[in-house]
Amino acid sequence: MTTEENTAIVIIREMRQHMMPRVNGLLSKLQKGGSLDSFDMLFLDQLIQQLKHAAPIVRCDKSYLAVHCELLSRINTLTDLAIANDLNC
Repeated sequence: MTTEENTAIVIIREMRQHMMPRVNGLLSKLQKGGSLDSFDMLFLDQLIQQLKHAAPIVRCDKSYLAVHCELLSRINTLTDLAIANDLNC
């Protein structure tokens, strides 16, 4: 395996095991009418940066790309919910 392939494996494992559950928790929080705090915002900023960094690597594998795209989709949903919740306050 190349260094790039190893990096992709680590990134995808991190996405599945740590990032996705945290994103799901944030979605649940927002669906209940909550707001994002500064720690949530920091996490999302770091996640977006990691997804940008991983994009060229994950493009080469459909299973990696599926996880990557799912996270991006959930970030969009989070953003929409967060805006809606803040407007309703």
